[in-house]
Amino acid sequence: MAANYDLPLKTSGPGCEFLRKPYLSKTTSKKIYLSPLIENGKIDFEIKNGETNESWMKRGNMSCPCCGNTTDVKVLKKQFIDGKTSERIIAVIWESENGKTYKLPTDRDFEALKLIPKDSLRPTEQMPTKYT
Repeated sequence: MAANYDLPLKTSGPGCEFLRKPYLSKTTSKKIYLSPLIENGKIDFEIKNGETNESWMKRGNMSCPCCGNTTDVKVLKKQFIDGKTSERIIAVIWESENGKTYKLPTDRDFEALKLIPKDSLRPTEQMPTKYT
């Protein structure tokens, strides 16, 4: 799941994907990652095999892959604490006897998520913010 956050400066779009690490799996035998597809300020993803050096995070600061704007880690943390971020599903992982399979979400996946009560997916206790 990726989080959307607001960029504090003028940008090419309303927000940016906060993707800390692109890898869905990174073991010695399997390396699968999300590769961004950027078009008109909108970010989608494709799933690729292999290695990547792509990262939007450096020392906690986020660089927007669309416009290049860098958002300071303190601004990011404040937006998360203040609840100004949103999230979206960017990959689905299926487990089977043969291991895990990675795919992009389909309309059917989104419809299935709507059937699950939101309270059953999220913790109900307050998250600590003192040391963030």
